[in-house]
Amino acid sequence: MISINYAAIAVAALSTFVVGFIWYSPKVFGTIWMKEEKLTEEDLKKGNMFLIFGLTFVFAFMIAFFTQMFTIHQLGAYGMIGGDEAKAHESFKPFMTHYIDAFRTFKHGALHGCMA
Repeated sequence: MISINYAAIAVAALSTFVVGFIWYSPKVFGTIWMKEEKLTEEDLKKGNMFLIFGLTFVFAFMIAFFTQMFTIHQLGAYGMIGGDEAKAHESFKPFMTHYIDAFRTFKHGALHGCMA
């Protein structure tokens, strides 16, 4: 069975905070965004930051978790057999033995990431 690296998924989810920090900084798009949304500094201070950042992390984690399904094609092989190796065709075991570590290249993964 393929194991899931939850630490890598958490790091991917946390990386959205880094991108957001840069994107919404006043030197990039922060002041433009505030102007377009008709927000002031006082409006932003009224927000529940724990709730905002907590939900942001939860949703980013979910996106990172499900995006791996597009790039790890061995998960598709498990899906075709219903997840039960005992019910799989005899060709399944040699296939997985040969391809278990054959993950896709960045270009291929980027293609699926864009498709998602």
